[in-house]
Amino acid sequence: MQGRLGIAWLTGLLVFSCSRRYVVKEPRVISGTHANVTAYALEASPGIWPMQASTTLLVGALAETKLRGATLGSASSSPCAGSHEFTEVYEDGALQPEGPLDLTGGHWLKFYFQSEDPKRGPLVGVSGLDLSLVTSAGPTCMRIPIAPSEPGSPEWQMAPSSAGLLAADGVRLFALRTASTSTVAPAWTIFTRLGAMYGPSRLWAEFSGGGTATTGYGDLILMAGGDRVLSFMPLRLRSSETGLPFGRRNFFLELELPGSLWFGTGDAPSLVPSAGAGFHVGLGI
Repeated sequence: MQGRLGIAWLTGLLVFSCSRRYVVKEPRVISGTHANVTAYALEASPGIWPMQASTTLLVGALAETKLRGATLGSASSSPCAGSHEFTEVYEDGALQPEGPLDLTGGHWLKFYFQSEDPKRGPLVGVSGLDLSLVTSAGPTCMRIPIAPSEPGSPEWQMAPSSAGLLAADGVRLFALRTASTSTVAPAWTIFTRLGAMYGPSRLWAEFSGGGTATTGYGDLILMAGGDRVLSFMPLRLRSSETGLPFGRRNFFLELELPGSLWFGTGDAPSLVPSAGAGFHVGLGI
């Protein structure tokens, strides 16, 4: 049961950490005759399970202005001529099952888009979000630039709360043990660590295995934990698909000084403290 819970926890952690949330550095208002719109946030998974993306807008509109539809548009298409429609829309945090939506005043709108190609994210090739509006003067369309390469688009940065995927491999050597022939405490282990990064803070699950001082015995270890990096220098990269920044993603090398306390039964030593050194290399994406 503990193994199943550990696998479920790790799976949920990895899925959650693959979603990237971006916010604008400096909001840019797109002004129309009947509405002003500001692109505020994006959520996407560039290069990893790119099945869904969302965009959040702040809309201020005159009376009798309603949202009839929203589609993703490319640079080569005319505004509101695209066919990639949203799957869900939230207005001020509430799911709206049917429209048109009344935009009179100020509102937050969050659109979800599903990928039409399992190998490509919904935002690949997209230059902007097209809003089909009904106003007191008749129907109109507004294109809100969201692609980083599109003129007038805001500059996106990773949100502080957005988690990154952590992966690391390494080795530990426990050279100092009170019982040199212990079949309880490992003399060495190799490990794989997977988890999530929140800037310098990390949560992870780890699977390791190794040998004891005697032949014929080994240890398999599953554990979970968290830590915080004291020295953190981000390497800023950009996705080749969407142009969105990866943000706080980096390679890293770490040296650790692990200690352990093992309990045995039967002929095994009842208490085996040990200490040593460890080294691992990892990647945050």
